[in-house]
Amino acid sequence: MTQIFLHVGPHKTGTSTIQNWLSANRDVLRAEGALYPGQALNHNNVANQLRVGRATPFGSIVDEIRSAPPGTRVILSAEAFTRVPGEDRARLLRDLSAWPVTIIYYLRRSWERAASSHTQGLKNLYRFGPVMGKVERRVGRGDYRDLESWTGYDNCRLSVRVFDKAEWPNGNLIEDFLSVVGLPALGGGPRYVAVPNRNEMPGLPALRVYASVDPTQVEPLGHSAKRQVREHVEVIASQLGWNQPRAVLVSSEDIRRYEAMLAPEYQRIAIDFLGRRDGVLFAPLASDAEFVADSLTADALPVEDRQRFVRAAWDHALDQWEALGLPPLPASLPEHRESRRRSELATVLGLPPCITESDDRRGMMAQGLIAKIEADLGWTQREDASIDADPALRPAAVLSAQELLQAGLQAVIVTVLEIERAEQAAQAERAAALAAKPSLRPSPEERELKRAERREIRRALRRAERMQQLQRASAASIRLRAVNVWARIRRAARSVLSRLRRTLRR
Repeated sequence: MTQIFLHVGPHKTGTSTIQNWLSANRDVLRAEGALYPGQALNHNNVANQLRVGRATPFGSIVDEIRSAPPGTRVILSAEAFTRVPGEDRARLLRDLSAWPVTIIYYLRRSWERAASSHTQGLKNLYRFGPVMGKVERRVGRGDYRDLESWTGYDNCRLSVRVFDKAEWPNGNLIEDFLSVVGLPALGGGPRYVAVPNRNEMPGLPALRVYASVDPTQVEPLGHSAKRQVREHVEVIASQLGWNQPRAVLVSSEDIRRYEAMLAPEYQRIAIDFLGRRDGVLFAPLASDAEFVADSLTADALPVEDRQRFVRAAWDHALDQWEALGLPPLPASLPEHRESRRRSELATVLGLPPCITESDDRRGMMAQGLIAKIEADLGWTQREDASIDADPALRPAAVLSAQELLQAGLQAVIVTVLEIERAEQAAQAERAAALAAKPSLRPSPEERELKRAERREIRRALRRAERMQQLQRASAASIRLRAVNVWARIRRAARSVLSRLRRTLRR
């Protein structure tokens, strides 16, 4: 019989990793007798339709399940299922009650989930309140009630999994998920498609870079600027080895306090939902985690690391530019005539003179961005102004980490925007070239004439059809009148014959 495996997350429990893997292995899973229906990465659209009260959110998914061969394991995955209200959740499970349903719920430490969510927000350049407030709210809600809300439904079974590498086969989340569904393990037969984990949390130095970026300076650069910053910082941080060790933005003292606070609830969950008589739910914390308080500031990053990041950002931007074979950067980049000030700022940025004084692409980019920073700081108010003599002008010695890091990110973004402009110009040239070629397409006047002809043909066909209908109706009316006349004649004849018989009898 077909079985349903409903993976409900929740958020920050490896759902993206599982869904990316399932989506990439759809064909392999089908060959193994499993179905990951639809074509989307996950089934959050179903959960969202439930939340807005749509009557039949599954659409073609149920048809796909019904048409699957008997014995198919059907996997539905959406972390948004945990946010569906109780009545809509009951409707969801009622729609699936024709098949046995296993609800897969991964349980992670509450404070760790909240801290991970905060870290993801920093990575996406969102700005929340202090991480501790988020952790306190998450811990206060507890997990026992969430788990209990998924019980008591007909034909449904809740499978609680512990989000902890120590609990997974070979320390692998995908293998743990496959064991629940009853599919062969990785390397156990099927040639599964390997999918890299694209949702790894950054290390502490990289987090300090993200925390230093001012979103209000990035957003005016375009709707995709935040994504560009995130993607390019990931590359640069990886090159610098800044993604290790893993950072958890909660202090060790607070972690101990939360663990003590949640110990009774964890014990109840271990006994009631996992059948562990010893009441142990989570293994001891990993020793490779670096626990820090949530006061992330750019100045917490050492000066040497700031300079390394800025240099790496410019190198990364230039590599992208050269990889696309684009022409040198436009000469319209801002220029600055005061070489003395430029060299001082370059020294603070950690840039060697061979970069800032050269006329190649790297030099033009560096000079232009240095000039932009100087203009932002007000250093270009007067060409003959002396930095030391004018107290209103800001000296290079106090250039903040925010401005240093922003300079490196600005280099990346400027490059990407220039690349986009070059691509748009190339597309415009291709479109112009196509427009210049003789076209076999009819002119607008010819198209309008053909449309008019088609309209006349349709009108003529409709008129002919109406005439046929009238003719058929007329013929039917004539036949009816003839039948009525013949009936009257027969009645009259019978009447005459009847009178004649009576006369003869007399």
